[in-house]
Amino acid sequence: MLFWLHLTGGVIAGLAILSLAISGALLGFERQLLLSASALPANGSQRPPLEHGLSELVKAHTPAETLRITLARDGAQPATVREGRGPITFIDARSGRALEDPAPTMRAALATVRTYHRWLTLSGVGRDQARAILGAANLVFLGLILSGAVLWWPRMLRWPWLRQQLTWRPAPPTAKARDLRLHHMIGAWAFLPLLIICASGTVFYYRWANDAVYALAGEPPPVRAPAPARSDVALTPAAVAERFAALPLEALIEAAVPDWTQLTVTLGGEANEPLRFSVDESAGGQPQAVTTVTVFADGTVETAAFETLSAGQRARRLLRFLHTGEALGIGGQIIATVASLGAAIMVWSGFALSTRRLILTPWRRRRQGVRNGR
Repeated sequence: MLFWLHLTGGVIAGLAILSLAISGALLGFERQLLLSASALPANGSQRPPLEHGLSELVKAHTPAETLRITLARDGAQPATVREGRGPITFIDARSGRALEDPAPTMRAALATVRTYHRWLTLSGVGRDQARAILGAANLVFLGLILSGAVLWWPRMLRWPWLRQQLTWRPAPPTAKARDLRLHHMIGAWAFLPLLIICASGTVFYYRWANDAVYALAGEPPPVRAPAPARSDVALTPAAVAERFAALPLEALIEAAVPDWTQLTVTLGGEANEPLRFSVDESAGGQPQAVTTVTVFADGTVETAAFETLSAGQRARRLLRFLHTGEALGIGGQIIATVASLGAAIMVWSGFALSTRRLILTPWRRRRQGVRNGR
């Protein structure tokens, strides 16, 4: 029964799983591709201190209620300024001048693959339907991974059998044996990475799975409150930058997080609000390397490292980047990408095996029966 459930689920959800696997593999090194394509040419100038650079970044952008600014420490990457959920403006942090998108083709291509991976590039009602289909396919694939492990596991582990299942020796004698070996071998080697990828994907697609993460951590899931309305004493981004311009912001952040590589700050808010910087010590994609640095108007600094978050918050943030492997660095990305390619090969070999079992073998038997009847 488990075998037929495994086969039926693979046949029904196979194409959607193949779509997720291939697009996921193409996005495996999205961050590195964008960083490489967006690097600014060296010009001998240095980025000004953060307290001076903030005002320049604000001036280079049109006035808005809030501006989200991301800045690299070395200035080799363009700073980005985003107005709410609007378009991104690229700025040379060394001069404060606005730039054209340094990698428009690469960014557009990766954005298309990303929207395809999430909802097949559809919009409106079609987007919700595509997301539901892909979410169900991800859940089916999770079941296929678990049921496949049960079907693969032998009654008694013996080295000759295990070596044959995990390697290509001896070479399979037939096409059917080749497909079966591929299916078993990739499933065994990629079991853990694919289990993590699918389990974390389930958290993205389904609220009950997201709530389960917090429940396992022994805490209630967070309730998203509506954004508070701006009051009459709310400051514009320019006013916020001016308010903190007298403070040695970069020196304060340097003292709190000496090895930072990039930071993100949102300008615009209530008059008495401090500045909160999300300071990253990694190349990105590693939430465990992010520290929140809060700077008050009097120069007081508070820090909140990843370890200070609740267990549920830490688990949820890690799952987001375990899905892409980025939480484990470049090695994790390689493993996640290779596992995604392996999933695509497993779908292909599963279709080939299913076609032989469900179509070719019955057809050959009927044909043989007709010949024998003659």
